[in-house]
Amino acid sequence: MNPAQLLRRIQRRLLRTVLGEHPRNTIFNYNWASVRPMVRSFEAVAPLCRGTILDLGAGRSPYHSIFAPHGKRYIAVDYAESFCFPEARGVERVVGSAEDIPLADNSVDSVFCVQVLAYVPRPDAAMREVFRVLKPGGIAIIAVPHVSLIQVEPYDFYRYTPDGLRHLADSAGLECHSETHVGELFQSFAQYFAMSLVLSRLEPGKPMHLHPWRQLFFAPLIGLVNAFAWLADALLPFNRMPLNLMIVAVKPFETRATLPTDRSGAPDPHASRAA
Repeated sequence: MNPAQLLRRIQRRLLRTVLGEHPRNTIFNYNWASVRPMVRSFEAVAPLCRGTILDLGAGRSPYHSIFAPHGKRYIAVDYAESFCFPEARGVERVVGSAEDIPLADNSVDSVFCVQVLAYVPRPDAAMREVFRVLKPGGIAIIAVPHVSLIQVEPYDFYRYTPDGLRHLADSAGLECHSETHVGELFQSFAQYFAMSLVLSRLEPGKPMHLHPWRQLFFAPLIGLVNAFAWLADALLPFNRMPLNLMIVAVKPFETRATLPTDRSGAPDPHASRAA
């Protein structure tokens, strides 16, 4: 092992020890203020899932341990480059996109989609695809950012309000049964501050990247800011600036007479696609 490889190994071990592993981040992690309340919200709604569960825009399926125990089959859909790592948890990988899910109509019982609708050009098409693959009576758990720094450029397209997210679900034919604000005012500030410390500067033509050594160097400060934000939100629960939003929506047993339409107003060709 050469010195560079040894240094990278030490770096990875320090990052796991100090910051934790997503989604079980420690308070010193730049993403703690966002992910901690999201994990708690997911744990509260996970028992609603059943049967075949679709993790849409799965990446490494970080929330598998929360949702998989409630279903019988776990399918992950994402781009091929997201599946370039070993998988030994019984996850069925399917290469595809949120806007064109390669599964049959009425084929899944539950859909779980985290932050994906911020990074697809046509979230309306993605929501219609969720409706299409769900069985009648099936549920969709959709989480999106309300506020966030610019990230994942050049694919950072949208932020959402509660009204906007409900409208998106309703327009696809889903019925919104519950809405959760995830994270509050001071946690939003903490997230902005921490991400600003560890993300690369925004430069045209250059992708975003994390600075590993900055994460370790600023970990004590980030931990202190996160602790203050958690305490401040507990004492002063302002609720008009959540970090993220989550809805639980249901595909009704009696669907609407008209097919979902694309932006031109024409019937969506994917709305009743066969297997």
